Amino acid sequence: MQFLRRFHGRLQESWDDLLLVFAPAADSSLPLARFVYELKGKITVKEDSGQRKAFAKWKAFEPPKNGKLSTMHTFGLSRADVWSIDPGRKSGSGSIDRAVAVAHFEASAALELKLEVLRDDRPPRHVTIRGWPSSPEKRHVLLQYATRLADAASVDVL
Repeated sequence: MQFLRRFHGRLQESWDDLLLVFAPAADSSLPLARFVYELKGKITVKEDSGQRKAFAKWKAFEPPKNGKLSTMHTFGLSRADVWSIDPGRKSGSGSIDRAVAVAHFEASAALELKLEVLRDDRPPRHVTIRGWPSSPEKRHVLLQYATRLADAASVDVL
């Protein structure tokens, strides 16, 4: 049974990679949103004259081990409506966590870094950013890329 679970997981990952080969590249002006499920280490919130301002840190854009950063395109949505397309994240207990912050940025910020921005629409509106440096020697480049995306983002916090 464990073999079947492992095989199914690898088959699903291979299928997803194959679909990305045929996914259309995103337009550079496409607005994107990165949903953030915990503030600690990823978002800084400051109070200034009664105004609450939030800023993304590089950790909000650090890609997972598979090198595919998950975002959603927000074309045609108001900033308030963006929250409705939060895909959620499975927690350790199996429940679905909802985002506590959204980092808004344009696809051009990733394209300038020579990253691939691919609309796969799995789930609807999903956009994958890939092409991150993967070798340990290039970790500093990955951090620079993530920092540049964070600097280009404007953040809404619940």
